[in-house]
Amino acid sequence: MNRIFSFPVIAMLVLTLGISACVDPTAVIIRAAIRKDEERATVSGKGLREAHFAMIEKMKAEGDPMGDYLWVRANEDEFIPNPVTDQKKLKEMYQSAASKGSIDAEIKAALISFYEGAATNGSYKKITEIERQQKTVLWRQGLKEIEVADAKQCYYWGIVLDGMANRRCLRPVVTADNVWPYFRDGFAYPKDQNIRVEWEAKADACQAFLNKQPPQFFFNRNFPACRR
Repeated sequence: MNRIFSFPVIAMLVLTLGISACVDPTAVIIRAAIRKDEERATVSGKGLREAHFAMIEKMKAEGDPMGDYLWVRANEDEFIPNPVTDQKKLKEMYQSAASKGSIDAEIKAALISFYEGAATNGSYKKITEIERQQKTVLWRQGLKEIEVADAKQCYYWGIVLDGMANRRCLRPVVTADNVWPYFRDGFAYPKDQNIRVEWEAKADACQAFLNKQPPQFFFNRNFPACRR
């Protein structure tokens, strides 16, 4: 039931909280509620991370390559103290997980190869011709690697740790959505209509595939998957 506080009640809250009468008491109450929510989210977030890491260790102990993939993701997403953030090292870690059978790790390693071909200063038009040639070799190689992995699985699992909603799950991320927008905008990569259309079509096809999957696709797993 919604309650409307009378002035005496609000005044008592103001006095109890030791707040100046010049401060809007309603705003104070709202801020206090926000702080409580943030505190609950912090506690919940810590519990979610602990549960997530326990799941990773269990997977690794059972020889599930998903555990190795998720451990690299925990580093990349900086969910752990002193994470590995260097892209070359992360790529090596993903490649190691991929060698154990993780297609998700293979996709992420390929994406890093693709990102290595981005214009250094963020503007493809402003780099020198020599650098443009060097970057073209890199992103084309990365694109080939993505294409090989994408043929096996058109998505990879992303991590969701939401303390506010007390939600811990993995959600499928369409790989091609990490490609086609770059060739539409023409900033860090050349503007290429053919590549954009090809990979946007791949993204649409993958999303259509995911949309057709039954609930078991998301829930009959050894990890919690997000509801669509």
